[in-house]
Amino acid sequence: KNFNNEKIVSFISYGFKSLFLNNETFFTNIEQLESSSALKINNHFNIIKKTFWIKKPKIQIKKISYHKRKEELKKLMIDIFSKRLRSDFPVACLLSGGIDSSAIASIAKIYNDTDLHCFSILTDDKNYDESSRINDLSKKHNITTNYIKLNQFNNYSFLEKIISDTHYPLASISYLVYAHLNKAVKNKNLRVLLSGVGGDEIFGGYYTHQMNYLVSNYNNKKFSKKFNEWKKFTKPLIRSRILSDVDYYRKQLLKKLPSFHEKNEIKKFINTKPKTNFREKKFCKNNFFKNQLSLDLFRDTVPPQILSADQLSMFFSIENRAPFLSHDLYEYSNSVPDDCLINNGFGKAILRDALSEILPKSIISFREKIGFYANINKFFKTNSKKFRDQIFQSNYINNIINMNNVDDLLKKENMNNAEEKFVFCLLN
Repeated sequence: KNFNNEKIVSFISYGFKSLFLNNETFFTNIEQLESSSALKINNHFNIIKKTFWIKKPKIQIKKISYHKRKEELKKLMIDIFSKRLRSDFPVACLLSGGIDSSAIASIAKIYNDTDLHCFSILTDDKNYDESSRINDLSKKHNITTNYIKLNQFNNYSFLEKIISDTHYPLASISYLVYAHLNKAVKNKNLRVLLSGVGGDEIFGGYYTHQMNYLVSNYNNKKFSKKFNEWKKFTKPLIRSRILSDVDYYRKQLLKKLPSFHEKNEIKKFINTKPKTNFREKKFCKNNFFKNQLSLDLFRDTVPPQILSADQLSMFFSIENRAPFLSHDLYEYSNSVPDDCLINNGFGKAILRDALSEILPKSIISFREKIGFYANINKFFKTNSKKFRDQIFQSNYINNIINMNNVDDLLKKENMNNAEEKFVFCLLN
C-alpha cells in the first residue's frame, strides 16, 4: 500500500471537512466515486461514469401561507420517514434529545405504530447531557430508551480494529461515540439503525448556518433586527471565537476560508502545509446562505458523516439509514424563504413549528446545538504516557507535526474543541 501523503497532511490540518475536497483517498491511485454517480465497466475495461442526479438547488419560492408551508413539511416527513421504516428486522434509532432524531422516533410511533429500539448516550458531562429532553420525549410517547455509558476501556484496540478493518480514519470523536452505540445495537440483535444525519444541513441547524444567514443579510434593511435576535439568543451559547463575531467571520471569508475548519487554531502544531485548499463551490450563485447549506450537504459535513456512519455500521453488520437525506426534503427547503429556516434566533425554525404538536416543548424551544459528542478524555487519558506513546509512535507522522508543541498540548488539562479534533485526527 502506498500512502497518499497530501491526503494525510490535509486530514491532520483541516480535519474531516477535507475528506471530500477531491476524490482522492488515503492511498495513491485509489479514488472515491462521486456521489449521485454510477460506474460502468464493460468487458473491454472501458469505464463510463454516469451522473443520475444533479446536485443543484432550484430556488423556487412558493407563494403560499406559512401555515400551508408547515403542513406541507409535516406531511412530507410522515411520508418519507414511513418509507424508511420498512425492514425485515426490528429497527433501532439513535436518540440525541435534538429535533431530528426525536422527529424520527415520534413519527414512527404516532403515524406507523412502530416502537423503535432507541439508544442514547449517558454522560456525566453537563455540556453534552440531553437526558432530560430524551426523558420528556419518552414520557410523551411512551418510548423506551437504552442508555449507553461511555468508558475508557480498551478504546485503543477498539479504534485500531475499526480502522485496520475498514482502511479509513473516523471523521471525528463523535463517531467513536457512534461506534459504542452500534456495538450496543448489535448486542441487541438489531440490524437496521436510523439517525438524524442531514436534518441540520437541510434546515439550517448549526451555528455556522446562523452566521451565514447573517452574512447573507448584512446589507439588508432588516439586518439590525436579525443581528439583535442572534446576539440575544444564540451568541451566549457559542464557545467558538469565529462563530461569535460577525465582523471577524466576514474577514475570514475574505481570506478564502468560507468553510469553517478552525485552521488558525491548530496551525502551530503542524510543520507541513497542505497543498489542497478549500475553494468556494457555487451551488447557488445568488444566495450565500443557501449555497453554504448545499456545500455542507454535498461536501463539507454530510459526506464525511455518512462515510463514518456506514463504515461503523457495516463493521457491526448493521444497515445505516438517514431518513432526512431525501431529495424531496432538500427541494422543499429550497422552496421556502430563508427566514423560514432561521427566525427569531432559532435554527430550523419551520421544522420546529411543523413538529410543535408532535414533540415536547422542551425540545422545540431548546436552542443549543449539542448532538452526539463527548470530550476526548471520556475515551483516552490524553496526558498519559500511553496516549503520548500512541501519538508519537510513527516517524511518518512525526515529520508532519511539530512534536514539541503537540507534546505541550497533550499536557493541557482541558483542550478546546479545535485542539481535541486535531488530536483525534492525529490518533487516527
